[in-house]
Amino acid sequence: MRLRNDGGPKTRSYRVHIDRLWSEFHAFAAGRGAEPYAAMLPVENPFSDWHTDQRYYKSEAITETSAVKHREALERVHRVVSRARMDGRL
Repeated sequence: MRLRNDGGPKTRSYRVHIDRLWSEFHAFAAGRGAEPYAAMLPVENPFSDWHTDQRYYKSEAITETSAVKHREALERVHRVVSRARMDGRL
């Protein structure tokens, strides 16, 4: 994926919230030598219940269960990015 100077994707269709980007990553990784990274993440989208409009919700509207699930998924994403950096892919 080509990136802008600020690290964001150049392709506008990839500049979306994680609830939509999750499946894009798996599709993008397929056939590009990035399968080991995609395999580190579940195909099922752990962010499917997280939407951009939630940033305006009262904090009481976000459940602890949902927050824990998102944090755990974020930690997995961090491991993938760290591995890709160590492998010289980023």
